[in-house]
Amino acid sequence: MIFFDLDGTLLDFKAAEFMGVRGFHQQFGERLKLQDVPCESFYEEWCRVAVKHYSRYLKGELTFGQQQAERMKELVKGEISDKEASAFFDTYIYHFEQHWKPYDDVLPCLQKLSGYRLGVITNGDSCQQRMKLERMGLKDYFDVVVASGDIGVSKPDAAIFTYACQCAGEDVMKATYVGDDVRTDIVPCEKLGIYGIWLNRKNESPVVPVQREIRSLDALFDYLPC
Repeated sequence: MIFFDLDGTLLDFKAAEFMGVRGFHQQFGERLKLQDVPCESFYEEWCRVAVKHYSRYLKGELTFGQQQAERMKELVKGEISDKEASAFFDTYIYHFEQHWKPYDDVLPCLQKLSGYRLGVITNGDSCQQRMKLERMGLKDYFDVVVASGDIGVSKPDAAIFTYACQCAGEDVMKATYVGDDVRTDIVPCEKLGIYGIWLNRKNESPVVPVQREIRSLDALFDYLPC
């Protein structure tokens, strides 16, 4: 069975995130005194704050909604209520969702894998991650979808990989996992004996040595175990 990561592997998350931030910046820039801040600069700050509070959500310190509110409160740099923060964030979410698109190599790859059982193992809110797959027209390709929000355990904790294999009725030693993050995806899955394949879309240097690396899903078939 072949499992995939979602954000950055199937979904062009960064492109959608930037468009969400741009829509927010255009709508609220003047009100929040951001009109003199270039959108690109605001996006850099957005990403910094997002990583900070989303990490807290993945650790169980905040709910999914709370991390959204905390991100907005820090970005606005003013006293706003949770209700106001939620309303601001909803604007970002609206634009973000409008730009959920799979990478160009995703559909051809999944179609070629029609003879395999496929699954997704992803960090994030259960409903939102499944909605991404549905909106992109990918949901029906997958037999099993496991999000960290389902079980309260997130990558790189190996338990989420074990749980996904159990849900699929698959031996971890016979599973393959494709992901774009070496530390979060590849290192933990390989510790279990899962056959990890690093999807290096950005042509980055690995933070630790990897055995199998591809730049596009077009090359996946050259690395699948027999």
